[in-house]
Order: sequence, then structure tokens, then C-alpha cells
Amino acid sequence: MIHETIKKLRLYNKWRRGDEELPQPDPREIGIWIEEICSYAEQVGAKCDQLRIDAQREAEHHDRMVGELERVYDERDDARRLAEAMAEKAKALVARWDQPSWKDVSPTAGFIYDLRNAVAAYEAVKK
Repeated sequence: MIHETIKKLRLYNKWRRGDEELPQPDPREIGIWIEEICSYAEQVGAKCDQLRIDAQREAEHHDRMVGELERVYDERDDARRLAEAMAEKAKALVARWDQPSWKDVSPTAGFIYDLRNAVAAYEAVKK
């Protein structure tokens, strides 16, 4: 329907510019055509406004999800670092346990305290 109105208004504009082969349109019809175009423009404007609002919401949601993903990656990296530290302490304790001459190395309790501290740090972050 709007395409028909556009065609009519273009013909009217040709007549207005001097095309004498076209009949003069009825002024009441011209008013109706203008109202149809204005109504259509308002509808398109409202749809554009809604699309703009929807796009903004989507962009904000995207930004929140990216932030959440970055937070999760940071937590994962922290957990990996803590797990690596715990593994180092456990390896040191096992190496101490397997040591043939305990008198030449640090006391085993020091290794156990290091491992206990690494486990506690991991547990604290996990909560």
C-alpha cells in the first residue's frame, strides 16, 4: 500500500513541476497521501527506536557476559597457579621422604607446613 502512495506522490510532484500531460490531483487525495506517508514514517521511526533500544540491551548483555567470562578465566588461572604450587610442595615432601640421609636436609615438618599452607591457600580461593 505504501508503495502505491509513493508512486502517487511522485506523479503529483511531476505535475507540480510542470508535467502538463498529468492531470491535476484532487487536493483532498494529496492530503490523504501525505497522511499515509507521515503515518508510515512514524511507524518506521518507532520500529527504529525499538531496534536501537534492543541493540543497546544486547550490547550491555554482551559486555556483562564478556566481563563474567574474564572473571571465570581469572579464577581458572588462579586455581591453576595454586594447584601448581601445591604439586611443588607435595613433590618436595615426597622427595624428602625418599631422602636416604635425613640428617643432611631440612626437617620434614617444614615441608609438611609448606604443603599444608599450599592446600589452605587453595581451599580459601575455592570457597
